[in-house]
Amino acid sequence: MSSSDFVPCPPRIWQGRYNRIPGDSSVFHLRYYPGWKCFWPVCEWPRDGEVLLCWFACSNAVTQMARLVLEAKQKSSGVAGGAFLINEWGQVIVPDANEWRRRYYVGRLEGDWYLMDPLVPNRLFSLKPKPALQPGQRWNLPYVGIPYRLSKFNKIYFVNRLPGEDRIVHPKVQDERLVSALRRIRKWGPMSFVVNPFGAVIAKRPVRGIEDEELWEPVYVGQVDLTMWFEFQEG
Repeated sequence: MSSSDFVPCPPRIWQGRYNRIPGDSSVFHLRYYPGWKCFWPVCEWPRDGEVLLCWFACSNAVTQMARLVLEAKQKSSGVAGGAFLINEWGQVIVPDANEWRRRYYVGRLEGDWYLMDPLVPNRLFSLKPKPALQPGQRWNLPYVGIPYRLSKFNKIYFVNRLPGEDRIVHPKVQDERLVSALRRIRKWGPMSFVVNPFGAVIAKRPVRGIEDEELWEPVYVGQVDLTMWFEFQEG
């Protein structure tokens, strides 16, 4: 079922953009998987008061990725497990457990890859939106990705977490189509959203009576246009 590929890179310091969703949102982790007796990538999915573990489906590409994430973790901090990111270009970035502002680039995960459904045995699912999913509909998958922001002046930007400072970065072109789609979710004011590894834009819509943004309803906004997006970085 999987048609993915991994383009490896010996772990090196990542100098490019980096940020992660704050709080207890979904995240990619390397954890020990008892069934296979090895460290394996998983998407941790907070849902209904518990954290579901969505293990990556096995493939040659995911095996290579797991090996290099493990190598980067062990070389940098001496631990085997921990968080990592996959951005919208498929680039796999591994933060140092001892110094989170130091990160390592280990390669690109390309093509289609899948997660194991923790609720339905032997079922796989993808973080790629289904063709029938329309903007504004609820996102019923992990809310995982790279965080971006829309200002109250309708400008998309990124907060780059650099050693010693945070720096505001803007895309090559302001995608007015995406700005309009975001404003259909939140009509005014600054807002945050994420872009997942398949380029899906997801935001949280206010729910009446709930003040905590983390508990708002996640909805699908659309797909990012990489030709109008931020500069691609090799690291």
